[in-house]
Amino acid sequence: MLKLIPTLTIFFATLTAHASPLDVFNADPSRRDGHTLRLLQTGKDLDTARDQAILAAKQSIYISTYVLHNDPSGVHTAKLLCKKAVQGLDVRLYSFHMSTETILGFDDAEKKLGDRLQRCGVKVLFFEPMKWSMNASTWANALHEKLLIIDAKTVFTGGNNYGNHYSHYSRDSETWYDLDVEVTGPVACLFQKRFNESWARAARNSTWGIAGDSMGGLGGSSPGSSQANLDDLAERLYRIKSLKKCSPKKAETTLVPIAVDSAVSPTSDVINDSFIPVLNNPLWSDDRPAMKHYIDLIHASQKHIVLFAPYFVPEDPCKEGSPCAEVSNGESISDALIDAVKRGVNVEVITNSPESNDESNSITIATYQKAPHLIDAGVKIYIWQKKSVFHKKGGLFDEEVAFLGSDNFDGRGQNYSSESIVLTSSALVISTLKDDLIWERDHIKLLTVDDVDAYLSTISKSKKWLVKKLQPLY
Repeated sequence: MLKLIPTLTIFFATLTAHASPLDVFNADPSRRDGHTLRLLQTGKDLDTARDQAILAAKQSIYISTYVLHNDPSGVHTAKLLCKKAVQGLDVRLYSFHMSTETILGFDDAEKKLGDRLQRCGVKVLFFEPMKWSMNASTWANALHEKLLIIDAKTVFTGGNNYGNHYSHYSRDSETWYDLDVEVTGPVACLFQKRFNESWARAARNSTWGIAGDSMGGLGGSSPGSSQANLDDLAERLYRIKSLKKCSPKKAETTLVPIAVDSAVSPTSDVINDSFIPVLNNPLWSDDRPAMKHYIDLIHASQKHIVLFAPYFVPEDPCKEGSPCAEVSNGESISDALIDAVKRGVNVEVITNSPESNDESNSITIATYQKAPHLIDAGVKIYIWQKKSVFHKKGGLFDEEVAFLGSDNFDGRGQNYSSESIVLTSSALVISTLKDDLIWERDHIKLLTVDDVDAYLSTISKSKKWLVKKLQPLY
């Protein structure tokens, strides 16, 4: 019997090596069935779907977002949230502090909007680790997830926050190109459970600062106040105990298609789509669920991988002893992509050009510093040629499994930012991404090492040196 063990090990390893992306997806214990969905391919469709969902909410509206802008689109959403809070619903806004200073900022016009949200009963909480801990290693963490959860039954996620430019995305837009998804079914409850956990932890950490002892945050103890007093203050300020509990339930009806300007966002006509919800928050956990799923699916792919990665700065190999090393055995996503190319897989990445990038040019510099290694290995990197920002986030693995969400597919998203994604085998999602890709190919250009050298030659040595040093944060 002992002699059979090596043979059986090789046998099962062979089975795993030949598992397809769909096999990997179907075997995942966090997979849930019984969903219906709508892909939101324009900002107008997204605004309409969000408004309808908020107005139809019966119990709770939970939003976690990078930013809610103080502009007409953001104000419109804020008014809807106030309306539902006044009706007695549990309405919560959980946002990244530094970006949301435009909402609860310091000039009078901005302050009025922030005050209104809180006065009308919306519970507002900021993700602000710089105020929670004296440990500088936590200061790079950010809330980048994008979730709108309605009654624990429907969830929206994708690349969009709340603001004017998000409301105008489309193929024809000269400012923004993106994609969101609305899913009704069990994953909404699973995302809400994670929202509740994160809200409770952030609320308790925020209370340390209010109590005048920010050094006790991130799970520490406060020598100046009793634990009971601080818990009581956190409850009064952020209503942790009244967070809605839920049980995952399958969708009961399909979504009704919406039409805006004669363009209909694709809507599934079945209640059988399968999803895996992933919420990655490196501040709260050493787990790296997004990274694990990506690497498993890359390993399983045999034909074609395409990634939609607006700010593509893939992470370096994990250092020994780091949390991600435990997840991937030290293998980086870049390593996995290169290994896929060696197996004959066609690996393609679409990202922003220097001209379409809406962030600091440090992002482009970091992308271009990383690119030659991947290009030389056979990974095809394409840069966006339209004026609009390429903000679509997602990917396809052998046209069997897709993912959509907030993750830019960068090292920051794996190691510092909270990210919300959904993995799915939905035929609608896969076919739509394939159709979009046919159109996108007319608006992308293959990046070469010569292109990289030409661009980097325009950047000062000091700037390149600084970006190189800070690359793990991008």
